This record gives sequence, structure tokens and C-alpha cells, in this order.
Amino acid sequence: MCYNVKAVTPLGELVKQFKAVQAPAVEFTPYEKGSGFAHPILPVISVGKPNQIQLFKWGLIPAWAGGFVGFKH
Repeated sequence: MCYNVKAVTPLGELVKQFKAVQAPAVEFTPYEKGSGFAHPILPVISVGKPNQIQLFKWGLIPAWAGGFVGFKH
């Protein structure tokens, strides 16, 4: 199972490449390795806002946690 992620492209380059705008107050520092267990922040272009780069928290939640709500408690 893969649980590491790499996000090395600066937001400025993503804006140019995808012809998107940066969400207000969004700051992102690229990184070489992020663990799904640490819930790193990733730049995302979503279906709901296809012209905007947003930052989402990504991570893994074990099956025994009962979903995101169960994991928080």
C-alpha cells in the first residue's frame, strides 16, 4: 500500500500550468516526502472549483477508526 506523497511543484507553476487561480490566503511550501499518517497539505483542483487551486489535507484513516468522525475522537 502506498502512503507517501511528494508535492514539489510551487503554486505559481501550478497556476500557470493549469490556468487556474490561487485560492485566497493560500500558502504552500513544496516538500519531497509526506506521510499519509501525518495528513500533509496538498494543492488540489476540485470538480466543485475547477479554476481554483485549493489546499486540502490528505491522509489515511485506518478501517478500525470508523471513518473520519471516529478518527477525530
